[in-house]
Amino acid sequence: MRLKFFLLKIIVLLSFCSSLEAQNNNFRFIDPKAQWRSGLGLITYAEYIVRIDQNFAHCDLYLTYTANIPNFTNPKDTFEVVQYFNLPKQTLVTDSWLWVDSVIMKADILERRSAFNIYEGIVNRRQDPSILFKNSETQYEFRIFPIANKKSRRVKLSFTIPLNRVKDNLSLPLPVGLISASVTKPNILIKVKYDETYQKIINDLGFSETYDNFLGKHYKTTVLPTTYSLSPELPINIQMNQSQVIFATQKTPENDLKKNYQISFNPLLSFGLDNSEARNVVILIDHETVTSSINKQSMINNVKAFMNNTLYPTDSIQIIFTNNKANTLFNTFIPYNANTLNNFLNTITLGDISLLYSGMYDAYDLLKNKANPVLVVFSSGVSFANSSVAASAKNNLYNLFKTVPKSFFINYNNANAPGFWYQNQFYYGNNLFYNTMSSNSGGTFVSLVGNINNVSSPSAAIQRISENFEEYSLNNYEMEIRIKSADGGFSYDNTNFKNKKTGFSQTGLLVGKPPYTIEGVFYNEKDVVSKKFIIDEININDGYAHADQIHAGLNILKFETEALKTKESQIVNLSLENRVLSRFTAFLALEPNLQTPCFTCEDESNTPTATNQTQFGHQVKVFPNPFSEIIAIEIQDVKNAKIEDLSIFDSMGRKYDVAYDVKYNDDSLSITIQGGNLKSGIYFVKVKLGDKLLTFKIIKSS
Repeated sequence: MRLKFFLLKIIVLLSFCSSLEAQNNNFRFIDPKAQWRSGLGLITYAEYIVRIDQNFAHCDLYLTYTANIPNFTNPKDTFEVVQYFNLPKQTLVTDSWLWVDSVIMKADILERRSAFNIYEGIVNRRQDPSILFKNSETQYEFRIFPIANKKSRRVKLSFTIPLNRVKDNLSLPLPVGLISASVTKPNILIKVKYDETYQKIINDLGFSETYDNFLGKHYKTTVLPTTYSLSPELPINIQMNQSQVIFATQKTPENDLKKNYQISFNPLLSFGLDNSEARNVVILIDHETVTSSINKQSMINNVKAFMNNTLYPTDSIQIIFTNNKANTLFNTFIPYNANTLNNFLNTITLGDISLLYSGMYDAYDLLKNKANPVLVVFSSGVSFANSSVAASAKNNLYNLFKTVPKSFFINYNNANAPGFWYQNQFYYGNNLFYNTMSSNSGGTFVSLVGNINNVSSPSAAIQRISENFEEYSLNNYEMEIRIKSADGGFSYDNTNFKNKKTGFSQTGLLVGKPPYTIEGVFYNEKDVVSKKFIIDEININDGYAHADQIHAGLNILKFETEALKTKESQIVNLSLENRVLSRFTAFLALEPNLQTPCFTCEDESNTPTATNQTQFGHQVKVFPNPFSEIIAIEIQDVKNAKIEDLSIFDSMGRKYDVAYDVKYNDDSLSITIQGGNLKSGIYFVKVKLGDKLLTFKIIKSS
């Protein structure tokens, strides 16, 4: 009986641990035949290629998994990659690739039960599949088998994410949690391509302009683990040069009047509601040099960025800054004006010591009789870096003011800030105080250090606070949008993919030619506002990509949210027809003899594509593989051997004539083959080197 009870506890514990892992970004290498044999997951290469398309970002994530598991030295030991990861809500997963040697296997999308049965059967036979499926609104599961110890497997995941909008700024919450789950975290190479006619990147991640044959002109940066490791998302911020409405349509043939569209605008600006929601805002700037993660000028620049991102001319503002005492910048609240405030901020001098408590006292005193009062604190101080001191400061302020306005905090501490444990949680600097004051007042806080509300960079902090700040500027609302064309056309099958106070976005189908009249109705418990916008041909961003896939994917999400069993067949059909993952489908990639390789798939990453091998004691490198025009073969340790013959055959044994050149260099040689005239497919190169016959598999991509 005791043994049964003990085993039952073990089973419950294992089930709980599996459930816990599945809720987070987590992955391991596991022996499917003996799951106690496992090792921590390791990613040795990560690259994002991002294309901004109107209100969406299309992301291709290239990953290299490497098994490095101690105590398992038998080369026959093989493991399965089991990774759980989270993606933002409304993400549309659209593709999965698996490299088998140097061959790209583009996953088929299948009904989930069928895909899982195939995968399980193949794993039992020790072959080469990968499977990707969706477990919940934000959680996914990815499995790859096999991966030999000390060896690597390479994959690509593709997904589309709707952008967040605050005024005229777009933010992409780039998921990095699935990368930071690696036991040793790699650098992340990020490339971003966008339309420079109306967009510009806000460069705080070190982006530099560059060019390659795949993306053309784009922006590139390398992000270190210290920047992204504690945050599930890395924000990339794009500024638009348009206000009010962004409208885009799918490029279609001239005689096809039906097309997809997407539209985005800020309700406050577009419907003139900023006047009815005017806020009184105090910004407190409190700098402590020793514990600050940024310098004084950067702190001022962050305040400017917040104001420009978030405030409206109808808002009134007062600024308090600390330097030996808490100083007010103006005699009274003044209307928000970007140029005026930027000029005034350039005149202030911050101190080196935090005076957070006195600054907050003055701020609450200024706001206590104001309508729609808000406090925003920029601080690197550590005045309350102790649980009892934090509680005392909070109680004193509440006793003095009874109620406090909505309070937002950005903690700019660095890793030198003191910390402490409180109720099974470690807090850096003033994070406990900020957490208590913001949650009690209905505000929020973010921190550049620690694991409480952590963000990866100062701009990420500004973006997060701006979005949450805007969230409180309107009561819950509804919007209805209809579009009519000059020739009697109309919009239908509309889906809202962002319905926030920070920005409303919608996609749907549209019949008719421009100009278009957009009829919008905004309503909540106190406002009903109607407005028309005229969009002529010159104001349409024509050519919005992946339109059909996005429209189908958003409908899948809508049907999944409704959780109607009657919708399952409709979800499956939309998923299979448009290659958008759903909860009832899965991406399955098999090995070349079970599935046709993708000869037209273009590897756009910087990942090395050379094939390295050993034949007859010679170290051989074949690159690039796949190739498009020219492929090279380098052979080491040839001694005095010469190339006697070179032939190329396809998989059917047919021989092809190609031009090639051989160069000898000391104890090695290199062969350059002109393969531009070959059709896409798999070929075999046979090289007679002295009395040895070497054979190499090569892939012509296009």
